[in-house]
Amino acid sequence: LRYVSDRLTMTWEDYYELAKAYYEHHRNLEIPFRFKTNDGCNYDENGIVGLGHWIRNQRTQYFNLSEKRQQLLKSIGFVLNAIEEQWKKMYELAKIYYNHYENLLIPNSFKTTNGYDFDEKGIALGEWITRQRQSYKGSNNSSLTDDRRILLESIGMIFDVHAKQWIDSYNLAKIYYEHHGNLRIPSSFKTINGYETDEKGYKLGVWITTQKTNYNKSILSEDRIKKLEKIGMMFENVNDYTWNKMYELAKKYYEHYDNLKIPKMFKTINGYEIDEEGYNLGAWINTQRFSYKKGTLFEDRIEKLEEI
Repeated sequence: LRYVSDRLTMTWEDYYELAKAYYEHHRNLEIPFRFKTNDGCNYDENGIVGLGHWIRNQRTQYFNLSEKRQQLLKSIGFVLNAIEEQWKKMYELAKIYYNHYENLLIPNSFKTTNGYDFDEKGIALGEWITRQRQSYKGSNNSSLTDDRRILLESIGMIFDVHAKQWIDSYNLAKIYYEHHGNLRIPSSFKTINGYETDEKGYKLGVWITTQKTNYNKSILSEDRIKKLEKIGMMFENVNDYTWNKMYELAKKYYEHYDNLKIPKMFKTINGYEIDEEGYNLGAWINTQRFSYKKGTLFEDRIEKLEEI
């Protein structure tokens, strides 16, 4: 009865004093909704019920409160929009992380107190960053406001991490091509700088293979196909590549001699001059005639050979 009586007779000022005690002890008013207390500082199962509920009511009724009560609440750290205040708090931690590491590629499991050191008991900054990416859809359906998006982008936020990873891998492949003149990268090739093998490096060979697989599955965008072709990527299989290379040599022979009556032992590098260290173009031409007679030469290849 005394407990019930206390609750019924508590005034606004009584609740305020408890909230003030909570603030002075915890330095915030982030009071759990079901928080019970007798002294305002410590949770007590048998304590006053509803301090968190009272705080929520003050936000709802804020503009109906007297100016004096509004000022009293502000003096103990009261914020009208707790969700907005929490977002700003997380943003400031993210900003500290960015200033320290120069990126926001924060692991989902990362927790911190100071913004850059991992702390198992800290705030789940990694999960918060993940939620911001999920909120951003790059369209009018985005639940992330423009103001928040701009703030995050100002500290290096990349909303499409997969696109960033693709570009980083592409840039390594480009360096490989500029150094070696091709993209015939072994699947086991790992690198840090793009052209030298490093067992601790990025699996560039595996990435190249994945791009060819995605091309064959028709899930590689036209833009990415064009980018890769610019740095020497050949999407056809090895047999097609070899055939096309020999065909180009045969075409050069034809343009030089005006025929394809190539001796069986003719080897060349440039297509029209004999070179014992070169490709056996004469044997290749004979193979094409034999394949044609057997009916195993593809129609498109027959047409290309007949053109020369």
